[in-house]
Amino acid sequence: MSNLTYRYTGPLPLGSVVAHYCGAAGLTTTKGAPVWRLEGLGAEEGYTLTVYHNDVPVAVFKGALSNEGRLEIGGQLLKLIRTTQGRPALGEWGTLVGVRPTKMFHKLWDIDENSDTPPAAEPSNPDEPGTVINGCDTAVQVLRKRFDVSEPKIELLKAVATLQRPFVAPHETADREVSVYGGIPFCQTHYVLFVPVRTDSGLPAHSGVFGRFCKRCNAA
Repeated sequence: MSNLTYRYTGPLPLGSVVAHYCGAAGLTTTKGAPVWRLEGLGAEEGYTLTVYHNDVPVAVFKGALSNEGRLEIGGQLLKLIRTTQGRPALGEWGTLVGVRPTKMFHKLWDIDENSDTPPAAEPSNPDEPGTVINGCDTAVQVLRKRFDVSEPKIELLKAVATLQRPFVAPHETADREVSVYGGIPFCQTHYVLFVPVRTDSGLPAHSGVFGRFCKRCNAA
């Protein structure tokens, strides 16, 4: 029996989240006897996930009947599996699982800047209570407090998103323009990280990757 197997039964919306977090911990599903057995329930009062390890009940997680509640349960499950495996409860990406990190950063940035009733402002610096955070700072705070993303990864995301921002941010002329955005998956190990930009923009472009990107665009 593999030590990295699980089986889930229960509501599909919760099961989708469970699958993402189990995958992040290195688990795979099995039709045989699993090491981790996960039983989900959904009712008006919320979701419940009962966790068995080697057929021994080890935890019960509860969350609201919403996406936020499912993510909360998924994060708790990830921490439990990692600690049982002898690893730190959280990796560098915290509980940020199954999403494109830069896309999420821009989405949080957009929500704050476009909302008529933005989130309650918190000071960027606790020593300066009159300082109001902007959209970028809001995204940083959500990643730090809600998803427990490490500071090095937050700084990396902030740097990439800041470079991309002029090309992806909503603006007043958007209804009269057509934008085509091409990207390379966010992966530090297999790709050079860059933003496709106009050649006359003055921003640096990595010639090798950028050249292949342009060739594929022309072919399309």
